[in-house]
Amino acid sequence: CGFENPPDFRICGKCGEHLEGSKALPAYAKRAPRDYTPPFLVKKVLNSRHSIEGERKLVTVLFADVVNFTGISEKLDPEDVHDIMDGCFEILGREIHGAGGTINQYTGDGVMALFGAPVALEDHAERACYAALRVHESLERYRLRLKNQYSIDFRMRMGINTGLVVVGAIGDNLRLDYTAVGDTTNLAARLQALAKPGQILVSERVYRSAKGRFKFQKLGYIKVKGKEQGILAYVLKGYHTKPSYKEVHLKKIPFINRQKELNQLENAFDTSKKGIPFMVVLTGEAGIGKTRLIEVFIDKVKPQGIRTFWGTCSPLGLATTLHPIIDMIYDYFGLSAQGGDSVYTRAIVPHLDDRALYPKVKALFQLLEEIRLSDEKAQQSSFGNKREIFRTIRDLIITATSDHPLLAVIDNVQWMDTTSIEFIEYLFESLDDIPIMVICAGRTRPSQWGELANKVEMCLKPLNREDSKELLDSVIGTRLLDQQISHKIISNSGGNPLFLIEIGNTLITRGLIECDETKCIVTVPLEKIAIPD
Repeated sequence: CGFENPPDFRICGKCGEHLEGSKALPAYAKRAPRDYTPPFLVKKVLNSRHSIEGERKLVTVLFADVVNFTGISEKLDPEDVHDIMDGCFEILGREIHGAGGTINQYTGDGVMALFGAPVALEDHAERACYAALRVHESLERYRLRLKNQYSIDFRMRMGINTGLVVVGAIGDNLRLDYTAVGDTTNLAARLQALAKPGQILVSERVYRSAKGRFKFQKLGYIKVKGKEQGILAYVLKGYHTKPSYKEVHLKKIPFINRQKELNQLENAFDTSKKGIPFMVVLTGEAGIGKTRLIEVFIDKVKPQGIRTFWGTCSPLGLATTLHPIIDMIYDYFGLSAQGGDSVYTRAIVPHLDDRALYPKVKALFQLLEEIRLSDEKAQQSSFGNKREIFRTIRDLIITATSDHPLLAVIDNVQWMDTTSIEFIEYLFESLDDIPIMVICAGRTRPSQWGELANKVEMCLKPLNREDSKELLDSVIGTRLLDQQISHKIISNSGGNPLFLIEIGNTLITRGLIECDETKCIVTVPLEKIAIPD
């Protein structure tokens, strides 16, 4: 393709082709992506491949390689190196595919993976970060094993960048041909080369897209070959215990046109207080206001002594059994995912009046930690007596709330795992005279949902034009916005509250509104205003 690659590159930083003159790949790295891709992902790729050829796609690229691989190879027998890299590639494949990415290249001592193509993903940057952290966690355990067995320090480094590619042909072996636009793959590869052992470096664009869910440390501007100016880089450090997208300023924005739905939630809560378990399934497109409605409802019933558990399903954790249930428990007791079972039990035991629950709770948290750190097959094999685990979680929740009204909120239920669905159904079947209400919110309802006697379904619709204008005016702080501009913004929003809030905040924070005594105008064409991710 004519791109000038650095001397240490084995594959082209622009088009992804293996470079002539670079060392031939060893046998263990001569892998066809299809041979190591889960069947469900193979089907998705092959079904979509012809429709996306020639498209410009915003993707996130992840490069990973082994630190001091040459030194390790020279020290060990080739068969041992083969076995070590097989284990490494197994970890990389499991975590990358588990997060929805695809491995496009095996580079001998690492991989290049794509998130967002060929399978479209709206949260590709977050998924790449999740995959990188999961690889890091799994490799720590693998590294200790290899240190004991071979006396080597096996570490990887990773680089992640987001940018455009033009999608080419996708072969039957799932290899995606593409052309990078600008520095998309080149920068990811260079960040990987600059990362320290065990470090994950990301570009500013990745940081901006994923900072709501992950923790980063600002590294500052770093010098990159081929760039006159330094680029801003960040170190990916870990997960937020809760996404930080619930901004405080949203409390100041009026609650618009949801009174009917709020009344339905209050009626359901009144029923549950009588000891009749009640479920509300709340659906609607992303940004339509589901979370805001739930928060307003919680604020309204809080004086009644309600205890709230809040868990979030995530596509990043699809392979994790009981993901939202674990999330609810961690959130309620103020625990982090890195606490360890002794920390968990110390935090929870003071809430328990029934001493008979102590050993069960300790065993439960040991199991939850196993589930969190293991792959899907290991999760299922360690799950044992499902009903007994369900019973312990139920008893823990009920005892901890001490007969107060209980509200369990599960967000993003379109990604809910089947075992969590089974637990919710078990909860409703096994409760007797317990004041509990469950709100399941998501873009769609889970298809496997069983029939429950006390359940109501609500679907939030887009705001009408009048309510959209009221919301936009409240965000920008004036009713004087030029009528044509206001009309165009509202039409583009489709009545989606989050779009209106984001465009309004962008206009204000970038100083793009100018006002006189009679009218306010936007100083740049609307199509040039980028809406934040």
